[in-house]
Amino acid sequence: AEHVLKRARSGENFAKLAREFSQDPGSKDNGGLYKEIEEGMFVPEIEKAVFSMEPGQISDLVETKYGYYII
Repeated sequence: AEHVLKRARSGENFAKLAREFSQDPGSKDNGGLYKEIEEGMFVPEIEKAVFSMEPGQISDLVETKYGYYII
């Protein structure tokens, strides 16, 4: 996950990286994109990151009981 995060932050295409490395069945095929999100849809760790970011930002690694996420 740290390697993928480094690649994303260095300017590689986030959607391409998500399609290649993501294990999230809800967003992998969409390049990591969830089209419509609302509070209460995700675990608290993800929601905290998502709703504190501006469009285009890349999060630090977000650890949940399901694994690591890059948002």
